[in-house]
Amino acid sequence: MREENFATNFSSFHEYYYLCLHPYYHVRLKLIIFVVSKSLESLSLTFLKNKIMIKKLHFRSIISVITILPLIFLNVINAEAQWTAVRFDSTNTFHKVYAVSANTAFVIGTQPVTNEYFMLRTNDGGDIWDWIQFNSVVDTFVLTSLHFTDANNGFVGGIKNNMQVLLKTIDNGDSWNEISPNPAAPDYITSVYFVNDQVGFASDSYHLYKTINGGTSWVTEIPPFTIQDMHFDDMNNGIVTGNDGSITAVVNKTTDGGQTWNTLLTGHDPNLFVSSFTKIDVVSPTVFFTSMDYAKNIYRTVDAGLTWDSIAVDSVEYVGDFDFISADLGHILGVVMSVNEYKLLITSDGGQSSTMEYTTGWNFYGGGVVMNSISFPGETGFAAASNGLIKKYTASISGIDKVISNEEIFIHPNPASEKITIYTANISSLEIYDALGKLMFSMPTENKLASDLTVDVSGWNAGIYFVKKTSESNVTSGRFLKE
Repeated sequence: MREENFATNFSSFHEYYYLCLHPYYHVRLKLIIFVVSKSLESLSLTFLKNKIMIKKLHFRSIISVITILPLIFLNVINAEAQWTAVRFDSTNTFHKVYAVSANTAFVIGTQPVTNEYFMLRTNDGGDIWDWIQFNSVVDTFVLTSLHFTDANNGFVGGIKNNMQVLLKTIDNGDSWNEISPNPAAPDYITSVYFVNDQVGFASDSYHLYKTINGGTSWVTEIPPFTIQDMHFDDMNNGIVTGNDGSITAVVNKTTDGGQTWNTLLTGHDPNLFVSSFTKIDVVSPTVFFTSMDYAKNIYRTVDAGLTWDSIAVDSVEYVGDFDFISADLGHILGVVMSVNEYKLLITSDGGQSSTMEYTTGWNFYGGGVVMNSISFPGETGFAAASNGLIKKYTASISGIDKVISNEEIFIHPNPASEKITIYTANISSLEIYDALGKLMFSMPTENKLASDLTVDVSGWNAGIYFVKKTSESNVTSGRFLKE
């Protein structure tokens, strides 16, 4: 394992040189050039807005000025830009990212030429990435699925030497042990979901494997459909996406650990011979999102699957990935394949409208960049791409103000360990539930007109919690991670 500090990589300046040429920042750049040109020998500036202090910088040549411009520019635009590069090595391809918190994230990648799979890990928000090696002299891995219950306990699946493999870590990825449900099978582990470090599920698309002892032993169920993704609240209650075995996409629910299933949603894209629902994003006990392979619609339910909205995402040809923080607030990775463009969008109304925050069409990192995956455990998230690119999203206070409406919920910090503050409006009632549906908090009557509410969660168990707000006209939900 080796550490790689992005700050020492000169390629990190690449984005900012391109930004300097972008029309949006042209006025800022001209201002910087004007100020720098006024004093090449001695420069003392204070940018009060961004709290930047630069004193007595001596430039001996024009090259020195050119070299430092991106550094100044970086700080100027950081107050505006919310997606920033935290790694850009130009070579590796990053396929999947799983963010546990704002600081801890794991990324599956492949090296060029050899296509060797590896993993990157950060525990400091992306400043330093640790390289985790899997291949050895005798073992060759292909990694296709990734899930963590917390910063220490995680699972990665795929194949090893062309046979099924599922690996488990209990020490933040420093070491991995094999817990494969069926190591003699030639099928990839395509999805994995653990409720905690002991209770979990895995699938090779055709089988549902379940364990109650951390993978020491497994029970196998054979569902009458193929599985793409899954989410389980406990050993019995879960939701999966996939295909019904013919041409129809399905979202199915089980209340007995996969022995029997009820269909919540079906769909078929007439432009495709076979349709399949891909990711399932469970925001709360009643709010779920899913999408279909190579289609531009997101499907949302706010009543636990009784009814669904089919929402076409503007300005994209299909949805590559998505992650929602509440019933309305979320991020979407959209694809315009006809021009090989990938967009990172934010929405505050469940996808009915969206704002583009980044596009590969700007060519900051050269042509041909492919965005593959996004992950948001809270307000901060990560995106994985080709060309050695990993981007990080950080919500600024101004950005929050732009997104929040009277019906929205914003929870800060997220993840949290001691206290959370819930920012919202038009409150009639507010409740917090754990993943099993147990009521953990109910808003006192005297706080009903408050615009924000602070809750002490220090004594709660680690895990995901769901916030339900009721107003006179709507029910809104959010979630946060207790560390």
